[in-house]
Amino acid sequence: MFFNSKGEEKFFKLGDNTNGLPDKLSLKDFAGIDRIAGWGEQIYSFDAAFSKRGGNGEPVHLFDWNTGAVNPEVAALWESHDINKIVSKFSRQKCKLLNGKIHVYVADNDPFGLNLPVKSFLKTLTEKGIDADIKLLTEGGHIIWTDEIRKTIHDDMDAKIKSAGN
Repeated sequence: MFFNSKGEEKFFKLGDNTNGLPDKLSLKDFAGIDRIAGWGEQIYSFDAAFSKRGGNGEPVHLFDWNTGAVNPEVAALWESHDINKIVSKFSRQKCKLLNGKIHVYVADNDPFGLNLPVKSFLKTLTEKGIDADIKLLTEGGHIIWTDEIRKTIHDDMDAKIKSAGN
């Protein structure tokens, strides 16, 4: 988990270091935050959402937080939550039910790479003929919640509520 196929350590690019913080963070160090906190941080929350519970009642980790070794049994469980894979298997009739109901906003330069699976999902949606509102924003990094985005989302929700009442 901590290294790519070439054996190079994986990093998140966090920005331009204008705020005094490091400009990158290794995946190993990111997982280390969870090792120190014990629970409730980002990696733990993913384990809690997508993994089975172990004998101690805690979620089984997708990967060993010290070595990065992936647990293949847990990885298989996570795949059952992959919305891209799920939608790719939908019938035409099921796909029609999703038209206009999917809204995703992500920065095209997200330092955690969230834009990459969104692009893959967008490709699947397009191939399946599903009309979705996928916004790949040119700015924002990982934090895209702006007044403009908030207004867009609220206006869309208000319009849907208003049309449902008619």
